[in-house]
Amino acid sequence: MIRFRRLSLEQIRQFIRRQSALPYTYADVGASRLGTFPSGYDHMRHRVLLGRGREAFEAARDALRGWAMLPRE
Repeated sequence: MIRFRRLSLEQIRQFIRRQSALPYTYADVGASRLGTFPSGYDHMRHRVLLGRGREAFEAARDALRGWAMLPRE
């Protein structure tokens, strides 16, 4: 859904209520909770040290908030 105006808090709450009542679109809900992964999926595990301290934390946080972990190119 594309909107060109900011949603009100009530509109957001209504959307969340409607969505939370819908079933999941995949069968393996919660399958990775115990550390094992169901077959048929591409499993990726990557770890990298971004740095230490407040500055590194804030840079990582800002990247997540800006969806920078999924660059366009």
